[in-house]
Amino acid sequence: EGRRYPWGDEISSGNCNFLEDPAAKRQRGTRPTGTYQPNAFGLCDVVGNVWEWVSDFYDTYPAGPVVDPTGPARGARRVVRGGCWDAAATCCRSAHRWGQHRDRGDRFTGFRVVLELDA
Repeated sequence: EGRRYPWGDEISSGNCNFLEDPAAKRQRGTRPTGTYQPNAFGLCDVVGNVWEWVSDFYDTYPAGPVVDPTGPARGARRVVRGGCWDAAATCCRSAHRWGQHRDRGDRFTGFRVVLELDA
């Protein structure tokens, strides 16, 4: 809680797949799931690789401090989070998000499928 990234405040190519040098525009591409260490919830590669669609519609955050704010019930754009292999480290921050039109598809954006197995 209160950290820039799931693992702490510093980022490196050992933590996730992101564009290390924006000026060089080195497009490396995606990496297989499980390339990087899992977060505290056991999910791998939640930062970098591809932007991930989330369920919220995009809007500005409310004024003042809030915990886990949600977007409006409807909207034209959905929130994407997590950065991607072609994004700078600042885009990979836990608090970073932006809105993308729902009908847009590209090689930088995807979604996460999670299957919880009974123990």
